[in-house]
Amino acid sequence: KSPVLVKQFDPISHLAFHPHSKEFAVTTSAKVQFYSNFHHSLIKTLSRFKDTAYSAEYRHDGQLLVAGDATGLVQVCFF
Repeated sequence: KSPVLVKQFDPISHLAFHPHSKEFAVTTSAKVQFYSNFHHSLIKTLSRFKDTAYSAEYRHDGQLLVAGDATGLVQVCFF
């Protein structure tokens, strides 16, 4: 298949790939965006951060995602 380009207006600080599905998380600006590699589209956006979000990572079973921001706040998301 040909590559799919997704335009981001802010710098990307981290990519995290789901361990069991064809999804990945993009940490950019003050949000984490979730994309489907299968459908080549944005699934949802987590924008509860007060400052620049960093280092989103999935737990080994893919049920949790953790990300921090520049203020030191760490958020855990359940899937």
